[in-house]
Amino acid sequence: MELICANEEVINKFKDRNTLLDATISKFELYEEDSLVCINVWFSMRPSSDFERVMLKFIECKEYRFSYTDDHIFYNVETIKLFQSANGEFYASFDPVNELNKIGDDDQDVILSKSLQAYKI
Repeated sequence: MELICANEEVINKFKDRNTLLDATISKFELYEEDSLVCINVWFSMRPSSDFERVMLKFIECKEYRFSYTDDHIFYNVETIKLFQSANGEFYASFDPVNELNKIGDDDQDVILSKSLQAYKI
């Protein structure tokens, strides 16, 4: 794996041509590293992206919520929120109620973390 960028650079890198919209999530990994909760999310990117496959690593997670039922396809990214909040934390929702850069209580498939890294895989 090759580090692409970290923290606020991830937000800037993964919009426009490299957006995560229309990507497919192939794997979620939840684990502890150095006493911190981390989540890796593995993506197969859209054809127009500069990257074929990418992994986002959410470090020092403050919150995560995921839901799945077998009547849905696993896992196409049709809408997304990915931003840095006013207090510096990174928020992702892979099933948001809206696409406003605000933490939404009704958003689904959520990760909130203190740090974020992107890797080319």
